[in-house]
Amino acid sequence: MDQRVKNDLRIYSTEDLLEQWGRWGRGGGTRGYTSPTLALMRDNVEMPRSAGWDIHDDTGRLIDEIVARLDKFDETQAALIYGTYVLGYERRFMARRWGIGESTASKLFACGKNYVAGVVGEILDPVRLASAV
Repeated sequence: MDQRVKNDLRIYSTEDLLEQWGRWGRGGGTRGYTSPTLALMRDNVEMPRSAGWDIHDDTGRLIDEIVARLDKFDETQAALIYGTYVLGYERRFMARRWGIGESTASKLFACGKNYVAGVVGEILDPVRLASAV
């Protein structure tokens, strides 16, 4: 694993790492209206671009992979993580949409976050976790 990725994983808390992943997943901008003038300028003139996130692409792909593995285990937890951080939905909205209670959605969200934190911890210190088993 690249040292830059390990540094990203060490620097950020799970919450901050997921926030950065959400920005990375959105591509650094918000979806919506793009003016034709801006599109012409962007295509023809070099413009400074603020990425909007502080993690490396490899770290973003790693978090994507972790959430994809979570999706195989529990689709609702992964959808809550993805919906919250990448799409920017509120848990209340997602709970209503799926017909589950807000407290259930919050518990599933917390479990999903803990799963991500556990996998990140395993990546950073596999020897410690292996010896604990």
